Amino acid sequence: MTATDQNIIVGICWTMCPIEELRFRSKHNLLHSFEKEPKPGVQKGRNKLNLTEHGNICVKEFRRSAAGENVSNPKTLRTPEVLLETIEYLFSNILFRKDAHFNFTYDFIFDRLRSVRQDTVIQQLHKVRPMVCVAILERCVRFYIYAAYRTKLNPEMAIDLHINTQHTVDCLKTLLLLYNDMEYRFREQVKLQHRLSMVAVYMLLHIQNHDVLCGLMINVPNRLWKLEPLKTVLEMAFAVMHKNYVRFIKLTSKLVSEKRYVILLTLCLCIDRLRVDCIQMLCHSHNSKACSFSAQDLCSWLFLNNASSATHLCNELGLTCPQPNVIKFFKSDFIHKDTNKVHGCNLIKTVQQLNNDEIINILRYP
Repeated sequence: MTATDQNIIVGICWTMCPIEELRFRSKHNLLHSFEKEPKPGVQKGRNKLNLTEHGNICVKEFRRSAAGENVSNPKTLRTPEVLLETIEYLFSNILFRKDAHFNFTYDFIFDRLRSVRQDTVIQQLHKVRPMVCVAILERCVRFYIYAAYRTKLNPEMAIDLHINTQHTVDCLKTLLLLYNDMEYRFREQVKLQHRLSMVAVYMLLHIQNHDVLCGLMINVPNRLWKLEPLKTVLEMAFAVMHKNYVRFIKLTSKLVSEKRYVILLTLCLCIDRLRVDCIQMLCHSHNSKACSFSAQDLCSWLFLNNASSATHLCNELGLTCPQPNVIKFFKSDFIHKDTNKVHGCNLIKTVQQLNNDEIINILRYP
C-alpha cells in the first residue's frame, strides 16, 4: 500500500444523512420542509420530531470547511452506494413534487447534490471508485442542464443561471479528465454513449469558443468523433464556424429525430446567441432596399414557435418589419446585443411531451 493509498478516507455512513447532523438539525429546527414528513402510516401534524421517523428522508446538506469542524470524518461521509441512492431519491421523490414550486425544489436538490459531490472529492472516489464518480457527475450535469432549460421556459424563476452553468462546466471538465484516464472502461456501448453525450454537451456550451473546441479535438480520441451523436455535434460546430446556418438546421433535425434529449436541452440554452449571429449574417447577405425576407422562413431557421416571434426578435435587434410577415435586413440598422425576452424554441416540443417519469429516466440514463 502506497502513502497515497493510506491517505484515502473511506466513508462508512450508510444513510443519506449522518446521524450526528440529523440530531443537530432536528434539535435546532434546521430540517428542511422536505425532511419533516413522516414515513407512510405515521400520523402527520405532530409538533415533536422523531429521528427514527425522519431519518430516512433527511439528506446531508452542503457545508463549507470551517475552523474546528472535521468534514473528513468517515462517520459523516456516505458510501459510494449511498451517494448514488441519494441522487436517485432526489430525482424520484423531490424533483416533481406537486406541493412545491420548482424554485424551492431546485434549491434543495442543488444543495444536496453539492454535498454529494463534496463527499466524492473528500473520499477521492475519482481514484478508488472512478466509475461511481463518473455516474454521479453525469447525473449532476443532466440535472443542471434540465434546471437551466426550465428557467429558459420561465425566466421569472429565481435561479442563478451563472452559478448553475459554472457547476455544469466544473462537472464536465472533471468528467473529461476521468474519461481520458479510464479510456479502457468505456468500451461497453451504454457507457460509451454516456461519454459521447457529455462531450457533446460540453461542446455545445462552448460552440462559439474556438479555443475550447480545438482543445476538445486534441484531447478526445479520434475514433470517438466518428460516432454519434458526437459526429453530428462536431459538424454543427463547423457549420456555426462557417456561418452555414442552413446546414446547422439540418443537423439539428437529425438530433430531434434521434431523440437526443439532453443534447437538445443544451442546444436550447445557447440558441439565443446563435440566433443573433444568424440575423447579423442575413443583414449583410440581404442588405438591400428591394429585398425582403419571410418571417415564416426565418422562424424555421431560428427554431422559433411562430412568425410573430421572429418579427419581435428582429425588432429587438433594431430591424424594421413593414408588414406582419416581412422583414427588412439592413446592416446599418442591426444592433448586436443579448436578447432579454423569451422567444421560445420549438426544439423542446418533444421534451415538453414527456411525462415526469420519462424525464427522470433521462436524468438517470439519457
